[in-house]
This record gives sequence, C-alpha cells and structure tokens, in this order.
Amino acid sequence: MPAYHIITIGCQMNISDSERLAGKLEQHGYRKTDDKYSADLVVINTCGVRQSAENRVYGLIPKIKEKNSKVKIILTGCLVGRKDVRRRLEKYVDVWLPINKIFNFSAQVCRASQRLVRLGRRSASGGQFFRPSLSRQPEAGPPWAEIRLRRTIFKQFSNYNFQTKIDKTKCGDYLDIKPNYESKFSAFVPIGNGCDNFCSYCVVPYARGREVYRPAGEILDEVKDLVKQGYREIILIAQNVNSYKSEEPPLNFPLCKGENVSLLTKEGRFNFADLLNMVNQIPGDFWIRFFTSHPKDMSDQLIKVLAKCEKVCHQIHLPAQVGDDGVLKRMNRGYTVSDYVKLIKKIKNILNDQIPMANDQTNFKLQIPNSKQFSNFRLIPPEAKSTSLLRQAVWQLPVSITTDIIVGFPGETKKQFDRTAELMRRVKFDMAYIAKYSPRPGTSAFKLADNVSRKEKVKRAKQLDRILRQTALVNNKKYLGKTVEVLVESKTKAGEWFGKTATGKDIRFSADSEALKAGDFIKVKVTRAKEFCLSGAAAKKYKGVRFGN
Repeated sequence: MPAYHIITIGCQMNISDSERLAGKLEQHGYRKTDDKYSADLVVINTCGVRQSAENRVYGLIPKIKEKNSKVKIILTGCLVGRKDVRRRLEKYVDVWLPINKIFNFSAQVCRASQRLVRLGRRSASGGQFFRPSLSRQPEAGPPWAEIRLRRTIFKQFSNYNFQTKIDKTKCGDYLDIKPNYESKFSAFVPIGNGCDNFCSYCVVPYARGREVYRPAGEILDEVKDLVKQGYREIILIAQNVNSYKSEEPPLNFPLCKGENVSLLTKEGRFNFADLLNMVNQIPGDFWIRFFTSHPKDMSDQLIKVLAKCEKVCHQIHLPAQVGDDGVLKRMNRGYTVSDYVKLIKKIKNILNDQIPMANDQTNFKLQIPNSKQFSNFRLIPPEAKSTSLLRQAVWQLPVSITTDIIVGFPGETKKQFDRTAELMRRVKFDMAYIAKYSPRPGTSAFKLADNVSRKEKVKRAKQLDRILRQTALVNNKKYLGKTVEVLVESKTKAGEWFGKTATGKDIRFSADSEALKAGDFIKVKVTRAKEFCLSGAAAKKYKGVRFGN
C-alpha cells in the first residue's frame, strides 16, 4: 500500500483542505505516514499570504527530492496559480493541483506505489498540472470597492494562469469530500471558499477565486454527523464567514416550537446568523467557534444571535489590520477606524450584557432572552435551556476579541503607525497576530513601492507586541480566582494537562483523575495568569462530559 504525507502551510482553510485531500487519498488506497522522506507521495498545501510561508516551500521541496528521488510531489494551495512559482519549482513538482480540483481524483489516482495517474495535461518539462482559469477580470463585488482597483485587477492576473470565469454559483465538489479529520474532538467545517473583498495586499481572491458557499443543509448534516461521533468543538471557517449566504435554506430541519419567522434575509437568502442559530440548535454537548470575520459584514443581527446562542464561544476574531483611515483606504478595507471601534464597543456591550456575571460560589439562574427582546431572531428551543442552566457553576466569561495587524504597508508613516498603536491600546485585544507587510505578486498593492524598511517593520512589530502583552495580561488577570470551563486538548510531558477556554485562552492545569482524556470538558479554577496562558487546577468535583451526562 503506497504511503502519503501531507505538509500544510497556512490558515485553517488550508488545514481543512488537507483533511479533505487526505480523505480522498485514503479512499483510493493510500496510507498515511509521518515520515515525509519515506513517503511515496508528498502533498504540500501552500500559503501565499506571506513571503515567509512561500520561502518554506522553496526550502522544503528540493530537500525532499534530494532525500528521496522517487517520491512524487503534488503542490496545491495558494501558490499553484503563480507562473513564477511554476518556473522555480518546475523540475521538482509532478502535479500542480488547485485545491478545488481534488474532486477529479479517480480510482486510478495510484496504479502502484511509485506511479500516479495522469492528472490534467502534461507540461513541456514533463510535470503534470491543472490549469485554473479566468477569461476576464472578476468584478470587484462589494459596492464600496474603488473603481481604480477594479481597473487594475485585470493587469494583476498576468502572473496567474487564470483563463475562464470562476463559477460562483456552487461551492465546488471538493467540499463534498469526506475529510480525514486530524483531531478526534475538534473539527473544521468549511462553509464557503474564496473572497470578493479584494483587499489590495491580499492574494486570496486570485488564488481561491470569488466567494462560493456550501448549501446550509449540507453544512448542518456535516455538523450533526460530527456531533454524533462525539466531537466537542465545531469550528465554522471561510475566508469571510459572516458574508455567508445560501440560496438553499435547509429543508426538513427541525425548527423551534412556535417558530414563525422567515428563514430568509430581505435579499431572499439564508445568512450566517441563520446558519449559526441552526447549528446551535443541533442536540449535543459541543462548542461552536467561527473564523474569520470581516468588520464590514459583522451585522447587528449576527451580534445579537451570538448573545443568545449558548453553544457559541464568545471569541471573535475581527481583523483591524491598521489604525489609520488613510492606510485602510489604500488597503481597500471598506471601513474606518471609527467604524471599527464602534463595532467593538457594540459587541462588548451586547455580548457582555447578555452574560450573568458571578463567581464560582454564587448560585444564579441563567437568563434566557425572551421572545420580545429578540422578536426578529430564532428562539432557543426549550430543551436547550436546561443544558444552559448547568453552566451556572462556572464563571461566565467576557467576550474575547482577537485581531490581525499589518505593519509597514507601503506609504505607512510613523504618525499613521502611531494610530495603530493607539487603536491597540484603546481596544485592548486579547490576542493580535502581527505581520510585517510583504509584497504579494498579483495583488493591487504589489505595484506600490515597499518603502518601509525591514528594520523599521521589525521595530514597529516589536512595539505593538509590547502593547499586546500589556493588554493581554490585564485581560487574563480577570480570570484569577475564577472557575472556567475548559476543553481538554492534550497532556504535556511534564504531566500537566493543556486545554482552551470558551474564549480561546490557553490553559495548563493539574488534575488527579485517571479517566480524564482529550476531548473532555472540565471545570478549572485559575490560579495564575500570564500574557498568553492561564494556569490552574481542576475543580474537586467534575464530570468528564461537559454537562455531567
């Protein structure tokens, strides 16, 4: 039986894509190996968002071929469409495979451990590849996109092998493939693919195409199947989850008693707030997370749904990118700093106001929003209320806000950067993923002069990291002495357990139980707080299953 090894570089979408590719390979007789140098087939799922991620690919592939000259290499992910990448790696790569083409794998993917079925057409050098295509420039989509950006997008496609129009009516058969999930208790569930935002620095719309969405019923079926298998954490993912719309509302899905509101938005579509609400109604003991959201699409409806869905974790990742309006405009982000700050305040006010605050010694009743308060939103099923009440022995967590920040965007002045630093102090993020800008071929910003030196970018990133550490520590100290619910993820070599809170905080804790295992929910009293990690001890009385079933 031939062996495969998958190397995944990049975001949660890439991880999910790799799981689907693994499922397809195993369906056709491959077995997984942890040794990339002894595998018959190595798949590298690439990321083109940062130059550092691209450089990893350039270093990995020649080394793998050097160690095993007979290995077959498939390159997939965001770099596949780049002409310059093809030229550089032409002699190493056997198959160039856009991720949305993996459904074309057939029963003849492998005729022997050393031979791949021919996929696509053969290149002049002997390599095999699929050619993604686009016949013309895509429309910029959102009405706020700048006209000049629309006019320049076509020019940027010269670095990609796109020739025919992307189908944006269907999500693509590859999302129908049953994944081989890496985790036995936490699963990524993609709800769509691609992006219509065309941020000037971002390669995703060119690499993955326009936004396409999975039918709601298909998503709900996948989640229900995972919950039946015992999964404790469902993570809904897309490049922009809160722009989700489905023209096919789920049929035959049980609604709440007395439900009489329409399943459709004013545009006649089933949106992300509706989807989240219905995932929350699926019976079972599990958390729901979602990544990533665009600030311009975070609606009041969605925020209020988050407040009333008891299974949804109060961790919201909302990329700000910068804190200056001029830079935001050049990035084509579609909002101002004032818009962003108002949105954060609204999220904190609504979500924190809906959470009864109490320490672990206090008895109280969880207040379920009444029908008048949320007349425009789906009601929580009566059977869900009883499970919510069982959380009352745990301190209810304030919402956690995380973000992405880019330093050194072309033309960013010291004063503009200082405004980003001020935004971080003002919002007090729980976590920020700070990246130094790197030009991406094919994007609108690629033609701009990269005029902020690497030394200055490093300096600015370090300054923001210091601010982040201060605000993260202040936020984490609020957990001291509190009892929090934790999803157990692993046991460390030192004998401690490691897990995450519902707000995404890493936590190490001690526990005496021999029966404890990854995937259990447990109550932990926090005794120590650092910038990015909590420590504590398991409560004396606890059950291995979240609600004591």
